Order: sequence, then C-alpha cells, then structure tokens
Amino acid sequence: MSISKTVADTIALNIIKFIVLDMELLSQFLTVTGLSLVSLRDNVQQPETLAAIVDFLLANEKALVRFCEDQSLSHEDIWRVRTQLPGSPAEDMC
Repeated sequence: MSISKTVADTIALNIIKFIVLDMELLSQFLTVTGLSLVSLRDNVQQPETLAAIVDFLLANEKALVRFCEDQSLSHEDIWRVRTQLPGSPAEDMC
C-alpha cells in the first residue's frame, strides 16, 4: 500500500510536533541535524526538513514506537512516508 504525498507531509508535520513537545528529543534532533529552533521553524515546510525529521524518528526506535502508538500508525507507515520525501532509499533503487 502506498501513501500520498499530502498524507506523507501531514504525518511528517505530526512527527515534528511530537518531537518539539519532547525537550529531550528536540535537543537530540537539533544536535544531530545542526538546525536551530529558528531554522527549524523557518524551514518546517521544506521537503528536506521533513525528510530529516522522518529519518531522525526512524533512527530512534523508542520514539518511533511511541509516535506510532500515539498516532495509531505502523512502523511501515513511517517508512512509506519516507519514500515520499527527497533522498528516500526508494530513489536510490531507480
């Protein structure tokens, strides 16, 4: 089952909200990406920023499980979101 770009963007924005509400996760995300709060805010709609946030969640199993439970999504749904964003592993297979 595929996921539309619109749905993928919405889920990615929900991931950002989830991370921003957890100060520890937010701090980790900003450290890993090198973004500041201002640059995150200014670029939140950019596909590359959405891809970075999804990648961060996928790399953090504990946060991934919590987010999926909170949103009634599966891990596979998050991977489907990632395929709709720039730099996805699916792009490398083409």
